[in-house]
Amino acid sequence: MRPPSLHEAKQFALMLQSGVPPLVAVRYFFPELEDEDTLLRLARSWGLHTYVQEEVRKYQGGSWQDLPPQERLKIALDKHYQEMAYFLYANNAAEMEGMRLTKSQTFRQALEAKLAGNAGKEDAMSRFMDDVLMGRIKVGAQVASRPN
Repeated sequence: MRPPSLHEAKQFALMLQSGVPPLVAVRYFFPELEDEDTLLRLARSWGLHTYVQEEVRKYQGGSWQDLPPQERLKIALDKHYQEMAYFLYANNAAEMEGMRLTKSQTFRQALEAKLAGNAGKEDAMSRFMDDVLMGRIKVGAQVASRPN
């Protein structure tokens, strides 16, 4: 198994950061290989290779352990959203059944919420009740005056 070149490492790291699973990413560099075990070993070794790790640090702005906690959370969520997006992109909705279909629907809903700016937020009714309870919205009966 050969290590990645600098160019391959950059491309491989970019693919990983964009949500492509390592096994799928490594197939682009070894299209002639069909043995799943060999491809898995390559994906693992390339993922740990110094060149690839350097590129990952560049993409995420530093080493994982050196990043501030909030930045690590942001990177983890962004990476997870990219992985969900790749799953939707790579799978035909009309051909999915069972758990794959359920997974795709869950991913689609999460991505739609992210795009709408609602990810991680409660539903509208819960937000309304929270606003009422916190006094941000005043609710009360209005007394209408009757003309005499």
